[in-house]
Amino acid sequence: MNTIASFVGAILIVAGLIMLFKGSTIIYYVFGFLMGCIGTAFSFMFFYSLFLGNDTSTGKMVGVLILSLVLGGLTFFLTQKFAKAWTVTIIAAFGGFCLGMVCVGMLNIKNSFAQILLLVLGAALGLVLGKKFDGYVNAVGTSLIGAFMVVRGVGCYAPGYPSSFNKGDIDSKSSYYMMAWFLLFIGGSVFQVVNYKEEKAAKTDDFTDAEDEGKCCSRIRI
Repeated sequence: MNTIASFVGAILIVAGLIMLFKGSTIIYYVFGFLMGCIGTAFSFMFFYSLFLGNDTSTGKMVGVLILSLVLGGLTFFLTQKFAKAWTVTIIAAFGGFCLGMVCVGMLNIKNSFAQILLLVLGAALGLVLGKKFDGYVNAVGTSLIGAFMVVRGVGCYAPGYPSSFNKGDIDSKSSYYMMAWFLLFIGGSVFQVVNYKEEKAAKTDDFTDAEDEGKCCSRIRI
């Protein structure tokens, strides 16, 4: 399992960094990637529960992981058909869900009902904001998810990552992970929002120039 954890950790770090700083510009691929990750995770858990165990050899484990990745890739391909209709909604909801997970740990919430309620409220908040501020939510949501993935990927190599927030045992090492997540999230959000504003302003200027050029040409014809 250590070999699998190292492999997954590397993927999470690389994909998380891309999502952290460029997620809003490749939002449809981010959507497909998340769906592919979900498909891969469910496939691996399914095969692991049926055919594998703790004493399974590394070769068999890697083989099952490759098969799960293939199924995840198929999920990515199939969900691209629905990307335009559902991308912003799902990214916003998933970002709110991740925020809820971090809040559960930071607030040291032990009650299961309160945990579920906070996760649901986080997802609902993401949905509402996603409807009103889609461009900014794309930037902030992908930064939030990207920061979570990077920190979780580092946790595959470094010690101290909290294995579960249910126990409420947040120690100093866990606090460092949460601080790293927060700093990455803020940095990625600021970077992407600034780029979004610049791109939006550039598109507005191009449209204004084209409109002025069209008026000029119409006057010349007259």
